[in-house]
Amino acid sequence: MARQPQGFAVKTASTRPVSFSEIRENCTHSGHAVSVFRHPGAKTGQQDELEIEHLNDMVQDLLPIAVHAIERQPELSPLPLYLVYVDPHQSLGACVAELTAFLESHQSEPMVWMPVSGNTSLMLNVLRQALSAFASQRHGRMNMLYVGDPALKAALQSLATAAGMSFCFHAFY
Repeated sequence: MARQPQGFAVKTASTRPVSFSEIRENCTHSGHAVSVFRHPGAKTGQQDELEIEHLNDMVQDLLPIAVHAIERQPELSPLPLYLVYVDPHQSLGACVAELTAFLESHQSEPMVWMPVSGNTSLMLNVLRQALSAFASQRHGRMNMLYVGDPALKAALQSLATAAGMSFCFHAFY
């Protein structure tokens, strides 16, 4: 049985910024359940303030757009959203293992998940390796959402489709 990653839910409201310093088990954003997953090897207590601030800013900027993208698709609207953080300070292998564990632990759950990282190259490599392991399986209940660079849309859609997942995209400029 795969080891399940630690879950961190972001406490937020539409009028408040997202902050990883306000970690709660259950939360919602505009009526959607939201969780942020960071793998257990992440340097949670040892990250410097600048790194935590960068992560907070990234999630704060992406979350409203992610919720907006989900709300535009009625079949996704009632599903929980998981932001899966790919930590650029971890090795490629560790990131792949943790994403694989996350996907395996939620494979029968209807949900939307969104990869988040400050390192696009690492994120693409992690997704390519982790999702290729699922090519023989069908994850029709999982929906991958990506908010970011339109140049990545085709590649990410191809990876999600090959893993049997639906794909949703929203540009972030």
